[in-house]
Amino acid sequence: MCSGRAIRVNGRNLVLSRKTNSSSMQFFFDQKSRTIKSWSNKERSIDIQSSGASSNLQIWNTNSQWWQTFRFLGENLVSSRGRVVDVAGGVDNENSNIIVASKNNKMSQRWTIIYVDEDKPAPKKGQFV
Repeated sequence: MCSGRAIRVNGRNLVLSRKTNSSSMQFFFDQKSRTIKSWSNKERSIDIQSSGASSNLQIWNTNSQWWQTFRFLGENLVSSRGRVVDVAGGVDNENSNIIVASKNNKMSQRWTIIYVDEDKPAPKKGQFV
């Protein structure tokens, strides 16, 4: 997605943020519940708010309902009802809400999985990647 940006838990909402390698930005797929869980709170999963009736994404108690099940297809994180994870307004702004929307193939819906053990620190000013 947007270079140097990641999804971060802010309260219970998910927002776009500068990558800092904090545990609030780390998630894992739990095979048993078939949900994407928060590393900082393993009892909670990515959840479409209001039992799927909203477009807002949050972190919530794991219940494995359809509004918590996602799969990674290409560069899209897709809900079990076919909506994709997107940045609200499609704009790369700090603290923009992360939502689900209809697929439109724009950059705001493209994501890359970075494994924690393969992640490298962001380059310092003047340093090449």
